[in-house]
Amino acid sequence: MSDKKKKKAKIGKIIGASAGTFFAILIMAVVGIYFTSGTLRGKLKVWMWKGNGTLRCSGNDVIKISGKTAHVWDIVIYASGHCKVTLNKVDFKGKSGVYVSGNAVLAVKNSTLHGTQNHGISVNSGARATVENTKVFGKSAAIYVGNGAVVTVKGGSLTSLRQGMHLGSDAEVRLENVKVKGRTDGVYVGSSAKVTAVGGVIEGKMRAFYVSSNAKITLWETKTLGKLYKRRGATVSRRKLDKVPKPMASRPLDLPTPK
Repeated sequence: MSDKKKKKAKIGKIIGASAGTFFAILIMAVVGIYFTSGTLRGKLKVWMWKGNGTLRCSGNDVIKISGKTAHVWDIVIYASGHCKVTLNKVDFKGKSGVYVSGNAVLAVKNSTLHGTQNHGISVNSGARATVENTKVFGKSAAIYVGNGAVVTVKGGSLTSLRQGMHLGSDAEVRLENVKVKGRTDGVYVGSSAKVTAVGGVIEGKMRAFYVSSNAKITLWETKTLGKLYKRRGATVSRRKLDKVPKPMASRPLDLPTPK
């Protein structure tokens, strides 16, 4: 082989090796971005989701869904870790509508969520949620709030065959102009939990409120239909709206705003 041909072959090998290295680096960069970008992962998961099974998010995934209908057999949305879920104008129906746990955060607006077997929304220990102008239906509870979880509901309605809302121990809930209705209890309040209600209606065929020991209920011109049962150490206060009650200050919410 002549020196000229050898030189061309050498140059070709160098170019081929450089191209291979470039594409390897490019693939590694894309893979790295996927695993570190919660927004990108979330968009990909939503794009791949056909609405016929559970959409799961975890880590720091960011899930945003608007204008979608999904009726599934199991849970519609299952969020864990530090996942952030934002729903707007959706219609979800499943065994449970939305389930959030860990440090996950949920924001729902202008939607309908239906849990045929369990809860329309289940906010478990450590998780947080804000629900605005949304109709929530559940078999055991429209919204379940686990121990220590924090939930704010503005407008809309909560309807259940059992409890309109169920709070675990140390949970914290704020209701603003919400219509809550349960066949047994309007709202079941676990021990040391806190409920602040502003306006709205709380109705239960057996009890409007079941208030466990050391729980605290504050009602700002909220109408109650049904009995109010409280255990030892529980407090229930009724107040007039001569001034706007402050938001929950003990554990302020840092929640995304549905758009």
